[in-house]
Amino acid sequence: MRSNSDPHLSYFLCADKANPELRIKTMLSKAETEIGPAERAITWGLRLEDTCLRVGIASPVCRAVCYVHGRTADRPNARSRLKLNYAIAQRLDFVELLTGVIINSGVRTFKIHWSGDFFSADYIDAWTTVVGLLPEVRFWCYTRAWFRANWREALLRLNDLRNMQVNLSTDRSMLEIPAELNRLPRTPLADTDYDVPAGPNLIAFRAASTRKMDPLPIIGQAKVCPLQDGQPDDRGLCVDCGICLPPLRRSA
Repeated sequence: MRSNSDPHLSYFLCADKANPELRIKTMLSKAETEIGPAERAITWGLRLEDTCLRVGIASPVCRAVCYVHGRTADRPNARSRLKLNYAIAQRLDFVELLTGVIINSGVRTFKIHWSGDFFSADYIDAWTTVVGLLPEVRFWCYTRAWFRANWREALLRLNDLRNMQVNLSTDRSMLEIPAELNRLPRTPLADTDYDVPAGPNLIAFRAASTRKMDPLPIIGQAKVCPLQDGQPDDRGLCVDCGICLPPLRRSA
């Protein structure tokens, strides 16, 4: 972790202490509106080149259809924020900072990574601490970090928290998810509407670049995300749907 004396972050710390609203705006994102309104849900992101691309967990399919490129390519402010977040993630007081901004945001639903992914086992463990300190907040993520064998125990520890759900992202270009992770839900990405995912899955996603307008509630045996199935549904937001989130009440 990086020293807290990093001069490049000094302006952030000054604003952070003086203005909680600026702190939330700087570190967290309200861009992904399908999650839910900012007063109910918020999220955190990192650059692809600092995370999934750098550590080699991005598959050929996800590289080809990743929606984040379209959301950040022409938005320099978003890219700057994601870059700053990566610097913050190296800090010794990362847990304290993230816990503080989530408390100050007042939300009860939090998505880890609208952009990017886990980049080390230590970073996963840091999130485990954050989630454990905020039992009233429901956290969830989609990750391909399971591809790294030496990170799997950290993912299991994170998912074992009663207010966290780790969803394993996969697609046809990846290896089979190992048996040691069978208790974690799988959320396959279909890069065409004819790409039928194998095995038991929680929910399937349709790639935005190839998604058809025709309704498609099920691919194979996997239910399609209500946001992407082309059918009218009252559960139009992640906070209302809740399929990918931990249950409101779950025994420890």
